[in-house]
Amino acid sequence: MAAPAAQEAAAKTAPAATEAEEAAAQTEAPADAELQAAETASSGTAAAAEESAPDAEESGAVASSEIPNPMVPYDSYAAMVEALSFHPLYFPLSSGLELTDRYIIGGTTAELHYTSRYGQEEKRARFVVRTALLSDGMNAETFSGVYGADWQMQQLGATQVQIAELASDSFVAYWTRGGYAFSVGADQLNRWDFVRQLRDNLIDLSEHYYD
Repeated sequence: MAAPAAQEAAAKTAPAATEAEEAAAQTEAPADAELQAAETASSGTAAAAEESAPDAEESGAVASSEIPNPMVPYDSYAAMVEALSFHPLYFPLSSGLELTDRYIIGGTTAELHYTSRYGQEEKRARFVVRTALLSDGMNAETFSGVYGADWQMQQLGATQVQIAELASDSFVAYWTRGGYAFSVGADQLNRWDFVRQLRDNLIDLSEHYYD
């Protein structure tokens, strides 16, 4: 009866085999858990990526639809002249002002920024000069960008100038000459200094070179 003996032998060896299988199963279990965790993390990352994709596309759409900045900086006066096909009005060196920035607004208007060379830096007078070809509907408010001010007409030289006092140290002026429109705004100075710079420099130059 070999079969029972074989069965008995197999029965005796079965626990050892079972113990070996259990040990192997315990050894493989952590690996399976790690693999499952990795797969879960991978699927979670993919899902997050899919969810974030519309957000990224939406963000890109918003960025691409932004309105371009109408103020374009220029490195030199000559480059502005070439772009505009006219010479913007400027302060001469004798004014004591330093040119700090140059812009073209909307492709049609020159804007030059000046700061006084004298006094404490934070208290120096600042000026902004604009020049453009005169067009229909243009006036002191639309060209200077200052609305609701009390504009007063004043004769300076041979030119009628509109001047508004925005504060005790802040002023703006607007005038036209020879098919051009001009404006100048300034702050951190008194009215006398503003009118002097306006009359002796900007008005004088506009009367001689834009007629």
